[in-house]
Amino acid sequence: MPIISIFVDFKSSPSVAEKSSNLIKILEDIEPMFRERFMFFWTDDRSHTSNRRILGITWDELPAFAVNSLDHIVFAYPEN
Repeated sequence: MPIISIFVDFKSSPSVAEKSSNLIKILEDIEPMFRERFMFFWTDDRSHTSNRRILGITWDELPAFAVNSLDHIVFAYPEN
């Protein structure tokens, strides 16, 4: 099952925390429609920075997310 990995930050600034909260809310809303096709995971743990790079998220701005397919092909969504 493909995995959607979401990287958020609730500590660095109020605007980033708000964007992170908004992204989590959106994904919570759509998750029921996609739960049979995707697994959703999110983290605000800075120790997962290297995982972001592996998934193609090469920028530092958060929130960010990527999809890791069944074939281990990753799709990072642009920072914008």
